[in-house]
Amino acid sequence: MYSHQSTLNSCNNSLTTSVNLLNNSINSLDLISEDFQRLTSILDQKRIFTLIPEYDIITTKSSLSFEIEPKISKIVEIINNKLSKLERKNLNLISKIQLNSVRIDNFQNENNKINLQDLEQDNIQGSEEDLIKLRQLKLKKDRLKYKLSGINLQNKKSRLLGK
Repeated sequence: MYSHQSTLNSCNNSLTTSVNLLNNSINSLDLISEDFQRLTSILDQKRIFTLIPEYDIITTKSSLSFEIEPKISKIVEIINNKLSKLERKNLNLISKIQLNSVRIDNFQNENNKINLQDLEQDNIQGSEEDLIKLRQLKLKKDRLKYKLSGINLQNKKSRLLGK
């Protein structure tokens, strides 16, 4: 009796599994067939896929290539020109930075020398007008030295670039 009960239980389990599988299948079919109205309209159409001859594709590709390639090459040329301008501008800025750093170094060195000379020459005697004129002349001398150092640096630079 025990074996009959076991066999019946197995059958019952197998039937339950089959029923569940059938329910899942029915649910899947329901989901798929929900869009059945659209499917009928699609199937009613006479042309689903349109085939284009290879010659038409090749002709279209060549005409597009003929039309687009000059535009692309023009854009590449413009970009190359702008890039070269930016490179030149970058080189000019680098040279200006170097020039200004040398000028700053020269100016600082001259200021240190002038400060030492001023400390030594503080004993200058004279009227107020003479002292003001002396200061103006010293400032003018400093400006001329600064301009001269810039010119000398430009000459050095032009000689280096000329080689």
